[in-house]
Amino acid sequence: QEMVEVKAICNYKGITKCLPFCHCLCQMTLFQFCEEVKENSPCLSICGRLMATKTNSAMVRHFGLQLLEHCIKFRWINMNQEEKLQLKEDIWKIITDGTLPIMEEEAHVKDVVSRLVVEMAKREWPQQWPEMLDELKALCKIGKTQTDLVLLVLVRLVEDVICFNLLPTQRRRDIQQALNAQLGKLFEFICHILKHHATIFQHLVRFMKHNAHLHYGLIQEQCSIPSEVLRSEDYSPSCQYSRLDFEGDEEFSAFFASYRAQLGECVRLCCRLQPEVAFQIAKDSLHHLLADPIDTGCSSGQGGGLCTFSSPSFLKWDAMATFLENTMSQLFSALEKKEGLALMRQVLDYNSNDPLIHSSCLSCVSALLPFLSFNSFMLSQVLDKVSRLMSIPFVPVNRAVKNLRRHACSSLVKISRDQPELLMFFTRVKVLHVDDRVSGLEKCALMEALVLISNHFHSYDRQKSFLADILTTAQSIWLSDEWHKALWDPVQFISFVGLDRTPMPDNRDDPTGPRRGQLIYCVNVILGVLKRSRWPSNMENAQAGGFMLCETAPALPVYRNACMEQVGLMLDNLLGLISNKFFTKFILAAGLAMPVTNQLEYMRSAVERMQSFLTTLYDTCCHVLGNAGLSLGQEFYKVPRLAESMLDTAWRHLDALPDYRLRSFINILSKVFCSKSYKGLRQMAETLTLTAFCALAWKDGFTAHKSGSYICWAIIKQITPGSLPPEAITWMFTCILRSLETHGQHDGCRTVLNNLAFKAYEHLRPMYKEVNEVMKQVPQISLQSLQYYDEKILNPEDLSNFPDKRRRECFKKMLNGVIGLFHKNVHIPDLPRFIKPPKPTVSIEDVGQEDIGLTALFDPRSEGL
Repeated sequence: QEMVEVKAICNYKGITKCLPFCHCLCQMTLFQFCEEVKENSPCLSICGRLMATKTNSAMVRHFGLQLLEHCIKFRWINMNQEEKLQLKEDIWKIITDGTLPIMEEEAHVKDVVSRLVVEMAKREWPQQWPEMLDELKALCKIGKTQTDLVLLVLVRLVEDVICFNLLPTQRRRDIQQALNAQLGKLFEFICHILKHHATIFQHLVRFMKHNAHLHYGLIQEQCSIPSEVLRSEDYSPSCQYSRLDFEGDEEFSAFFASYRAQLGECVRLCCRLQPEVAFQIAKDSLHHLLADPIDTGCSSGQGGGLCTFSSPSFLKWDAMATFLENTMSQLFSALEKKEGLALMRQVLDYNSNDPLIHSSCLSCVSALLPFLSFNSFMLSQVLDKVSRLMSIPFVPVNRAVKNLRRHACSSLVKISRDQPELLMFFTRVKVLHVDDRVSGLEKCALMEALVLISNHFHSYDRQKSFLADILTTAQSIWLSDEWHKALWDPVQFISFVGLDRTPMPDNRDDPTGPRRGQLIYCVNVILGVLKRSRWPSNMENAQAGGFMLCETAPALPVYRNACMEQVGLMLDNLLGLISNKFFTKFILAAGLAMPVTNQLEYMRSAVERMQSFLTTLYDTCCHVLGNAGLSLGQEFYKVPRLAESMLDTAWRHLDALPDYRLRSFINILSKVFCSKSYKGLRQMAETLTLTAFCALAWKDGFTAHKSGSYICWAIIKQITPGSLPPEAITWMFTCILRSLETHGQHDGCRTVLNNLAFKAYEHLRPMYKEVNEVMKQVPQISLQSLQYYDEKILNPEDLSNFPDKRRRECFKKMLNGVIGLFHKNVHIPDLPRFIKPPKPTVSIEDVGQEDIGLTALFDPRSEGL
């Protein structure tokens, strides 16, 4: 009878091959069958072993391994010793010869195999399985695949016991003591693995040294501060490793950004410990770079004699710029100022005809900017260098040249932000701003620098007049009748930006190209002024300069922004643009994946350029509206019929936006309005409330986590007595509890949602008794505990004897009935007490006599390391 059932279950595995593609009802039937097998089948381990055979598909194998895991977690207590030994032998056979080679096996399969061993260890080691570490060590001798699995076992065991604390107290203490007692063996075991693979690595390095076409070795690639190396490229040995480690360019780019940030933090910490050493490294490296000739990495005549992102010289300069950015801010107060100025002077005197090298050189100048406050003459030299870079006629004008010019403008913005008291270069920046050779986006950056400087006029009328002057050109374009009609009318908009024309291979031959450039320019001007224009931070200066509107309470002034009048005139057409039906519904819904590349001369197609234009324009509009409330304050929220206008425009076609666009819309715009909304935006807040609280129960843990962490609490804490009807409060609190029912089995989501439910109940209960009625419907809740809890939080005198931590624990217990609906408890019984072996007494003479090989790994004399 058992074998008949085993065959029936294993034959059912064929259906699981189509699981991702079948109908929802079919999926539900399959999932129900799988759960019934886990709970009721008496031959679970046999089924799991047969389905885990490596000749099956990854999905079938994964389910078979899950059956074995379920067997260990929920049936181990009731199994006899013979059954336990058989299951352990089955798992050892899977590790020995039941998985694919290390680079072919699926990550989720390796993960569940490691979990099988860890779950057994939690129940048996060390008391009833003292030889576990020796058996794991023996597995490593079989091959790399087994070594990889063993290391995964050790990592998961330590994480579950030490980091995540997932065991009962006594078992956790036993395993922790055993790990401490076996620390010597563990170190010896891990060092053996490191030494073995270090030897292989040395052979690889020797091989590369004897191959001249590999112009810089793997060690340099790994140990220097690298520039971005994409999987789609093939100019470096590390590209081969990237293809194995990452699924695509996008995943690699995300990793690289994180890696570079962590590397920068490491450099900053080292610099804090040894500032003199860090400065000497920066000084010596910079001297070498300034003296070395440019190495493009190309043979003579190739690449036009200019660097690419993979050129050795650019990689060194980029590493130098990153190092300076992460050290100079730490060294500013620890060094003699003349040393920093000497470095700055050397960088300013350096000249090159390569735009990429110039860009890195500018980054070095930017890192040394704090030292300029001690030498105003050198500031003039910086401005001269930036002006030259913006006017040098580089040929051809490629992506690197454009990036260099924008980089130069960004340097001026940084000087204006960090040294605004140096107003001597105000006229110089104004001259650059009106230069015809400066592009639209460069003019926007220069305008931001001018606005930052104008913040230090400390005069509302003077700054207002100045902003009106620099916005004249943009307003004359943006507020014209032709533009008003084009931005508000979908049909005219199509013709206005050239969507009804045949795509032109060369953008210069497109007569509507200048209009698109002007659109981007005008929207960026509005955004730049909004982001940079501010009232004085000092209250006395703000009051003397005419920035104060009124005081809502003593020492709580309400300020006005000098850009309100000029920006307010331009917001109407911007709302028309973002509400344009064609703009949102048909273009943004058909998103194109833009290729990730580090090539300087990647030529986008006409369709890609148009898509990039439309999406950039839409995102910038969202940024404008998101920053308007923050920058303009109460004046913005007092605009007549603001809520109605926003709902009729920015929120009008949200149903047409794809998910990836909707997420940016929420992050850029909606979140700001939720946290900063005023009473006049009630209607808009209701729309956002519906979206935010419904999202809590979506089957998307990431969305639920974000909504529960930020948006929902930002909405709830705005609620005052009588501000919402009781039905709305009941619905909101019910959504929170339902989210715990959906996501409560996930630790990360459960913590966030428990915290949200706790804060929401304590905030709403004194105002709305309806939340108490909702709590009474929680399964298995103790009504006596709920009554006691209510009495405490409703009485301020009793609340002082009911601390926050205790209240949270009490509330969390009351919600266990909701979370437990889909959460099955795992019981791990205690074993006989583990007797920790006494430490051997070692004399001072014997200390250091035994070398387990750890020192050899870090010996600088070791060849190849």
